[in-house]
Amino acid sequence: MLVAAATSVCMLFACNSNKDYKTDDDTVNAASKQTAISQQSNVDTAAMNNGGSTAPPPSDTAVINPSAPAAAGSATASTTPAKGTARPNMAKKGHKGQIRTAVRSARMTGKMEEDKNGVYNYTEVLPAYPGGQNSLDQFVQNHIEYPQDAIDNGVEGTVTVTFAVDENGKVYSPVVKGSRLGYGLDEEAMKVVNQMPKWTPGRIQGKNVKTYYDLPITFTLL
Repeated sequence: MLVAAATSVCMLFACNSNKDYKTDDDTVNAASKQTAISQQSNVDTAAMNNGGSTAPPPSDTAVINPSAPAAAGSATASTTPAKGTARPNMAKKGHKGQIRTAVRSARMTGKMEEDKNGVYNYTEVLPAYPGGQNSLDQFVQNHIEYPQDAIDNGVEGTVTVTFAVDENGKVYSPVVKGSRLGYGLDEEAMKVVNQMPKWTPGRIQGKNVKTYYDLPITFTLL
């Protein structure tokens, strides 16, 4: 009985000793573990509510993927303007720009014929801008700018835009004919053609038809 009593006293002393010597660190660690468990529980609950997926990052947070290619127009993409066949002339660098158009000659050679899209190469009566050449020049002057890149490099040249005019006079499908000049000249010429109002359509034997038309737009530095 004495042995049993002694054993009980030792066990009681050991238990009290462990409780008395429990450190503050142990208390902090226990609290941290409890917080972590609570946070994980919240995340798991949110994931279940969202069909098993976690919430997306905030809209002002950048998600970076180093292996992904740079998107067009991004900060890592090249911002250098495309250069074409035009040659810079430093003697005219920074000069004032002038832009004018020219009327295509009505004298055409070869057979009048339409392509697979039903557009004629030329017609007996050519398409015409409403109001004539003066009105066309005025429209171009009001809707085009001499590209700053071309001004800074003293670049001049003529961009010929080929487009179609349908039976109702609508201008469509413009493209740059021949080699591109670069320095923003081609883009400006295309822009102004895309903004044009309806023309008077071309005609064959008194009938309105779809017709191609070439419009030269000349950029000159004074």
